[in-house]
Amino acid sequence: MYISNATLTQEMADAWCAKRDTEANRSHGTRTQVVRMFVDYLRRRELTDVTPPATFRPESRIRAP
Repeated sequence: MYISNATLTQEMADAWCAKRDTEANRSHGTRTQVVRMFVDYLRRRELTDVTPPATFRPESRIRAP
């Protein structure tokens, strides 16, 4: 996807970071963490104006003792 684009766009980041139907919050956060870090890197160097995707918190789990 997006082979002809030379720059990262908001559409690209949003498409990659969209939560999948069968995906838990924890795995979604792990999968999208690298995109957030890359966008932060580009923003610090003023190379993009893409907004980093939101961070999702893992679902709370009740553990039986």
